[in-house]
Amino acid sequence: GASVATTAGSFYWKALDLACLGLQLIVDGMVVAKARRAPVAFLSAVNVVLFTFRLLSFTRGLEEWGPLVRMIAKILWEIRFFGCVVAVLMGGFWLAFAIALQMPPTLGLALYLVGAGFYGEFGDFVDPELDVWRPREDSRVAVFLQIFLVIVGVLVLNLLIAIMNSVYERVRTSAVAEMLHEKALLILAIERLWLPLWVRARGRDGEDLFP
Repeated sequence: GASVATTAGSFYWKALDLACLGLQLIVDGMVVAKARRAPVAFLSAVNVVLFTFRLLSFTRGLEEWGPLVRMIAKILWEIRFFGCVVAVLMGGFWLAFAIALQMPPTLGLALYLVGAGFYGEFGDFVDPELDVWRPREDSRVAVFLQIFLVIVGVLVLNLLIAIMNSVYERVRTSAVAEMLHEKALLILAIERLWLPLWVRARGRDGEDLFP
């Protein structure tokens, strides 16, 4: 259990480093190639978000910040299968609503269901092919809407809260040990990459650093 969690955490941070580096290279290449501004701006924005998480990753060895950062990382790791289940549920209801409304499964309908299920925003739905759909006045899909709100708005969100509470308790019970472990990993990463570069740049052999 613990070794699997440690391996998962190490994989998460390494994947984040590779994603930041790879996306930055892609953005640089698109800028050099004078690609369209919209895709470059979107990828740049994504990379800024990834880089923000990468900056936070360096605080995971601190006693005060570390537990919070590790809790976020572990929650994201633990909900990977939960996200797959939610995606399947959302896809099924998306198709069910499209069939009941006799319309194609458009992106607007999908966004409407996300807002209704997770944020409780189920007002009038406006679609070019449907004009205006008032769910409270439409008996064709009232049953689907109520079932959808109960499953997503009640069961799924409470399950997500339970997963977050479970991860929080696990992080808190082993906060000191994990903080020392993460600090050791950070020191090891610095010694493997940046310290040799610094030693070579200064023209030193490193024997005075490690007598």
